[in-house]
Amino acid sequence: MELTGKKEEHNRKMVLYGRKHRKLINRRRTLKERKIDPKEEERFMKALEIETMSSEDSDSEDDSIFVTRPLSWVSTEFKQLIQRLDRKYDRMLNAQGKRLKSKRTVGEPSDRPCPKKPKGLKWMFG
Repeated sequence: MELTGKKEEHNRKMVLYGRKHRKLINRRRTLKERKIDPKEEERFMKALEIETMSSEDSDSEDDSIFVTRPLSWVSTEFKQLIQRLDRKYDRMLNAQGKRLKSKRTVGEPSDRPCPKKPKGLKWMFG
């Protein structure tokens, strides 16, 4: 991989995947801690997959700021769920966790195509 120059590209993809994966884990953990109807929890848990996490990239000028690229094909209901989970997660962080959390800004919408709509999850697509 080093000879063909693909190692650097692979490492970059793994960093981006890692961020999405951590975001997914944090949102699922937060959802489990909420006191909601078990059927609703199951419905939301099915929607939280790696494909439904928005991508993040470092700001070219400042590496301490991440630019989040929202997904244009998600429904308002799903966006609101994600926002509630993120706010609750932020409130659960201790002082050190809050200091270590990177700043994020919203950038241009992602051009990632909409994944196949699984049966029972059509509510999450706009």
